[in-house]
Amino acid sequence: MHRRTTLTLAAALTALVLAGCSAQPEGAGTSSPSSSSGGCSGTGIATSASTEAAALVPAGVKSAGKIKIGTDPTLPPYEFTDEDDELTGLDVELGKLIGCKLGLGVDYTTIDFAGLLTAVQAGRYDMAIAGISDTAEREQVLDLVDYQTEGTSIIVKSGNPDKISSIDDLCGKKVAAAQGSVPLELLTRKNKDCAKPISILSLPTSSDAFLAVRSGRADASMETLGTAVYYQKTEKGGSALQALTSNLYAQGYQSIAFPKNAKSGSLRDAVKAALTDLIADGSYEKLYKKWGLTANMVKEITVNDAQRFADDYYNVG
Repeated sequence: MHRRTTLTLAAALTALVLAGCSAQPEGAGTSSPSSSSGGCSGTGIATSASTEAAALVPAGVKSAGKIKIGTDPTLPPYEFTDEDDELTGLDVELGKLIGCKLGLGVDYTTIDFAGLLTAVQAGRYDMAIAGISDTAEREQVLDLVDYQTEGTSIIVKSGNPDKISSIDDLCGKKVAAAQGSVPLELLTRKNKDCAKPISILSLPTSSDAFLAVRSGRADASMETLGTAVYYQKTEKGGSALQALTSNLYAQGYQSIAFPKNAKSGSLRDAVKAALTDLIADGSYEKLYKKWGLTANMVKEITVNDAQRFADDYYNVG
């Protein structure tokens, strides 16, 4: 999900799968690097340290032996707490893989997203990873390392009985979406081009929209791909739904955030190099396969590249 651009999703998912979730105390998410033979600690994915990337780590971080990372654990499948109250998710494991590449431990601290980016700017954390969208506005005050895309997919009944493949096929059909969401905006814009309009069901939450498809009240829904995949895997009845990945809409980068200063610039470059090496050795792809999100992978790690998607964000043509 593009963090905080979809108004209802974080709250809906929190109520749906994270009831009672509370922030972990400082240092509760600490992990240490491990050798490639045993896999990177906490991920089950084998990788080896990168001498070139590790050489870019600033002295202060190197002497500390760990990267201090801020996150908000309310965005499954990227960062959330499991039934044992342990911090997990694709982003969390990616941070651990970065630490293994750099020969460093990682120390996660949880914080509400509303204060996360300000805390990064203030230097409370070395970096933050929490479904952070790369935007032109954020690039003015932060450096953003773009490591994946996220977009909105069409959700249908398993097997896709109506043979829907793109947003064009939704014209003339009943389609559900959460109130105040990016998917709802996409459907509203698409309706201007439909000869036979979409019958849009605006529902309170994402889970309501998923239920509408399962029950036959709607022919389809639109939702952030990561959210849809997680729902399919974890929720009762989720396997009755299918997320279509051939066409994604409202795509944009998700990024790791760093303060704009010389010290952080060095760590930013080290993390960029570590991610590049993770792509090269196949660990990156293994992680995305593990979480069922290969559609969100990138081929190249970039920095402050929001403009790439800015002009086409709401393109439904």
